[in-house]
Amino acid sequence: MSVLTVGPSGAFARIGTAIDASQDGDVVAVQAGSYVNDFANIFHRITLQAVGGPVRMLATIEIGNGRGILVTWADATIDGFEFAGARVADQNGAGIRYQSGHLIVRNSYFHNNENGLLGAADPTGSILIQDSEFAFNGTGDGFSHGIYIGAVAEATVERSYLHDTHVGHELKSRALKTTVRDNHIQDNASDTSYEVDLPQGGIGLIERNVIQQGVNGQNTYIFAFGEENNVYASSSLLIQDNIIVNDAPNPFGVLNGAPVTVLFRNNAVFGFGGIPIDTGFVEQVGTTVLDVRPPLYPVPEPASILLLAVAAILLAYRRYSGRSALASSAACRI
Repeated sequence: MSVLTVGPSGAFARIGTAIDASQDGDVVAVQAGSYVNDFANIFHRITLQAVGGPVRMLATIEIGNGRGILVTWADATIDGFEFAGARVADQNGAGIRYQSGHLIVRNSYFHNNENGLLGAADPTGSILIQDSEFAFNGTGDGFSHGIYIGAVAEATVERSYLHDTHVGHELKSRALKTTVRDNHIQDNASDTSYEVDLPQGGIGLIERNVIQQGVNGQNTYIFAFGEENNVYASSSLLIQDNIIVNDAPNPFGVLNGAPVTVLFRNNAVFGFGGIPIDTGFVEQVGTTVLDVRPPLYPVPEPASILLLAVAAILLAYRRYSGRSALASSAACRI
């Protein structure tokens, strides 16, 4: 393994040139700063590591490869990067365009792209996103999203902030297995559609998130599952231990088009006028209806931190004791 350096005092001035010069398993260490219209394809296993601060990969022109700022065709780990301005001729550009392999993204920021991260299908591939932010992505056509993951074996999004997608979904995944854990997923005042969409079903776990549907949203549902015809045979969805805030008129919780029962368990909700109304087979257990609106991310005030802590304690109480005067249970098919 070799370490290739990029930056004012590095061996290479451009990230793409260093990637082209690298070999399988190499590390490209990139000094903090802005790298404008520096596009690259990754065809072998590689790690891109920011050094001394964020590495800003900014697109100010239409990207000639027709895909994105970085296009990954092999295993890649990307840590500490910012991607902005990605646009291509067919309006389907992305900060990172995943094509195949195992992709890990950490501590990165995707904003003002046609898609934040867009992934193709790879039945043996995986995508892991941790400690990152996706903001103000989407072209407004309804086909571009904050994160759009194709039919891979496994997709995981953890400890990240997904927000303000324009018309599209904050997160859309066609993966066989999708885990969405410990995130803040918020429309804020944007015109986002679904907060989480798993259109082909699959094995889904959505837990310990703070999720908000905004007043200007394009859909009244927060979650969509299996609403397309080609649903995985082994589909299941567990939505548990989340704090869910609704600011939209006529809100709904889950749109379930799959022939299985979604379990909505031990969630705390606000703004639904009671427990959320669902469509399809959904079993609600231990839903806590909050009287006070929880704060959204970022949380600037100690009092807001206290409110989140109280909501978390209520969820933990429901999970482990099974007793609460505030709880309501419902199983419905509408």
